[in-house]
Formats: sequence, C-alpha cells, structure tokens
Amino acid sequence: MLFILFLLFQFSETIEVNYVLFNVKVYNKDKNPVIGLKKNDFELYIDLNPVKIEHFSLLSTEPQSILIMLDSSGSMGLGDLWKKAKIILKEIEKNLKEKDEVGLFIFQSDSYRLIKSFEEKGNLIDFLSEIKPWGKTALYDSLYYSSVYFKKAKNKDKRIILITDTHDNFSKEKPEKVVNSLIKTSYPCHIFAVKQTELEPLEIDFLKILSKYTNGSLHIILNDEDILKEVEKCFESFSKEYLIGFAPDPKSMVKYHTVLISTKKGFKVETRKGYYGKMPKK
Repeated sequence: MLFILFLLFQFSETIEVNYVLFNVKVYNKDKNPVIGLKKNDFELYIDLNPVKIEHFSLLSTEPQSILIMLDSSGSMGLGDLWKKAKIILKEIEKNLKEKDEVGLFIFQSDSYRLIKSFEEKGNLIDFLSEIKPWGKTALYDSLYYSSVYFKKAKNKDKRIILITDTHDNFSKEKPEKVVNSLIKTSYPCHIFAVKQTELEPLEIDFLKILSKYTNGSLHIILNDEDILKEVEKCFESFSKEYLIGFAPDPKSMVKYHTVLISTKKGFKVETRKGYYGKMPKK
C-alpha cells in the first residue's frame, strides 16, 4: 500500500526534443476507443491554465521507436518459455510499420546489453542465435537503466516492450525507484508475462503498477494462441492513441506540472497526470 501511495504523487512526463509529449487514449461511453478526432477537439491545461496544442497526431501514422527488453535469465530456459519469447518477437515483427525502428535488449544477472541497435537491420530472432538463458533475473536493475538505450532512437513515439517470466531475484534497485524513473522518462511500458502452466504463480503486482503508471499495458501469455491475440491487441492499442504536445519555454525552470487533457465532445480521456520539465511558452 505504501508503494502505491508513493506512486500516486510521482506522475511525470519529460521534454521530448522540441515538445513535451503525451500519449492520449480516448473512449466513448461504451469503453470503445475513439479515433478520427482532430486537434481542435482537444483542450490542454497545464497547472489549470489553457495551453495551445502544437503537436498533434494519431499514432497509427507515427513511426515508433520500440525497445524490446528480453529476460534471458536461467528461468526463461525452463520448459518452453524461451520458445514463447521467440514467437512473441516474430509476432512483433509482423505488426511493425515500415518506418518503425526496434532495439533488442537482453538482461541476465548483472549483465544487460543491447544486442540489436535501433539502426541495425535484420530479423530479431537472428540476433539471438548465440544467446542462451542463464543466470538470475535482474528485472528492476535492467528497467532502471533502460532509458540509456534510447539515446539514438529517432522517432518521437518511444515505447518499451518487456518480455519476462516476472521473477526478479537479483536486482539492487528497489521497485518504487524503478517505476518512478520510468514515469519520468515518459516511455509507456507494454509487458508480456510468460508462464508455463495455468497454475504457475506470476509476480505481477509490480508489473501492473508499471504498466498503469506509464500508460502501457500488461499481457499474460500461457500458449501460442495467447501470443497471437495479445501482441495484436497491444499494437492495435498503439494505433488508436493520439500524441499531443506543446513547446516548452527554454528559459523556465524544470519542475513538476499538473496536466489535464479533455475533449470538447465529452469523451473519457486517459493520459499522464503531469510531467517534470519546463513550463509552456506564453
């Protein structure tokens, strides 16, 4: 409970190149996504003050930079978990747009590294040819340092896709510190939690919080049918989001600002509650 209360005050967004950007989901009264809205359909408030929307796009038209974080610890070598992870990678590739770029990151004990950069071409599976699951799971540590690997990503919309069996048994970083750091980076985290049997317990409390407060998603994978369905659901949700932003004042101080985004048509809006950064230009 203390962990959750801590997070309620830690919503954030960071400056993305020339804009402060927010991933925005819109739903009607039947909880169905609403697409086709225009910039003028939205209202943006920072610290309760109206702000001009200067960047607006539907994410189905935006190229994405996706960092895939693959748990390659020893437990992922049990049963068919490694096989499932590879099938997930293949399904991700099927859903990519032409200008999307993907980095592939693996983590094992205190070893975590980018084995495919955003600039490199080739099938994701080919980069795993020499990789064997081993060691313990440093899930928290690898997530904490993941933002470093986005430095060469060129697209505005940046996301993390995490594939793991959820069992951290090695990390030095605490989960609340990890979630807070990822909230500040502004990257939505979409998580595929793989399991071998229906009865196998998954440690998903942390992952539920991570996906919720980064405006991402959580997908439980038991069989191949789940993979096809959940990867498609994940990417379909991308295409129905809006990317809304404004230009910050470069002379202002970095501090926490509250955010409210609404539609003039009264639809339900989901986005982040605030950001750490500079205030809007006046």
